[in-house]
Amino acid sequence: MDTNAIMMAIALILFVLFPLLKKVLAAVKTKFERGELSKIHETTGYSRRTRKLKGADARTKRRSLFKKATEKPAAVISFDGNLHAEGHDLFGLLADEVVENADHLSEVVVCLTSPGGSVPPYGLMYAHMERMRNAGVSVTACIDQFGASGGYLTVAPATKIVAAPLAMIGSIGVAAHLLNYSGLLQLLRIESVTLASGEHKRMLTATDPVTEEGRDFTTKKLEVIHRIFINAVRKHRPNVSEEICDGDSWSAQESMERGFGLVDELGSSIEYLSALNYERDLVFLSARKSKFATPFFNYTTGIAMNIVDRVIARLTDTSIRL
Repeated sequence: MDTNAIMMAIALILFVLFPLLKKVLAAVKTKFERGELSKIHETTGYSRRTRKLKGADARTKRRSLFKKATEKPAAVISFDGNLHAEGHDLFGLLADEVVENADHLSEVVVCLTSPGGSVPPYGLMYAHMERMRNAGVSVTACIDQFGASGGYLTVAPATKIVAAPLAMIGSIGVAAHLLNYSGLLQLLRIESVTLASGEHKRMLTATDPVTEEGRDFTTKKLEVIHRIFINAVRKHRPNVSEEICDGDSWSAQESMERGFGLVDELGSSIEYLSALNYERDLVFLSARKSKFATPFFNYTTGIAMNIVDRVIARLTDTSIRL
């Protein structure tokens, strides 16, 4: 057999085997990246950071790509909230991933920044946190800047709360804000007509005059929600006194010094995750990235959506906020 025939045979074999070899390597890599985790939502993504090694271990015991991790990894979820808790739907999907893989995770770390906002979505965030804890996973919440009002409600079910010294926390209270244009409409001789069935339907609107009955009714609603808020916090943190559940907020350091029980440790999320990464792998859970999601695209659309969100919220929002 001549050399050309041998070369053609080898090329043909490689041509047939290469796609199969590529799939095998991809499967091994995916298994390594996910650490035996079962992905249940197509819109979510996994990104693995392998355990950091110190000293002699870093020189002699580097993990091979094909070597299975013996320790359970820790999942990491980030949430940057606004008044409407945008992203709470994604947070729910990521919580699904944690609950599904509870037996394969040592811990879930939720890195949250939120000053609070609308009651229903932050109440749902609280339920997602509680669901992860009830699945038997240790839940750690890290607060770097804000974990106040609805933000604090979200982290209340955590097994442990770690906050940066100057992060603002607390604000266990409820508020309702409404811009009323009835006087301006009267000045412009524009009549506002509201039709509703039910005695307590549309008690306060932006275009009708505010009545004492409507004000009192709404205030009672706020008091009911405030009581639910307090009970939700004290369910998981019974050492928190009702006396501090008055809407006030503090730095995490002041809270620790005064023994409020709102925070367990002082420290940033970077410090906590870096120390944890010496003990085990970290698996970052997030939305699956689109090929169109370039930094410039995300930056410009983020600014535009933030401006629109603020304008609309300021002019039309009548929701009750935590």
